[in-house]
Amino acid sequence: MKYLRIYENNGSCKSVKTPQRLYKVFILHGRCVELMKNFISLTYSAVVDQRPRSPDLLSSRRIK
Repeated sequence: MKYLRIYENNGSCKSVKTPQRLYKVFILHGRCVELMKNFISLTYSAVVDQRPRSPDLLSSRRIK
């Protein structure tokens, strides 16, 4: 499974097109979020970059 990392300002959302796929990348609170597409269920899940963060981010790991 491929995924990519992007750093941007708060609340930004962008699409990143690669030669094979189109990724939608969400950035929460200025932190890096990896957004991965599950091509079986066609849903998106996000994982907050696993560096030391404040505990309140544990509730922000999923994006609809």
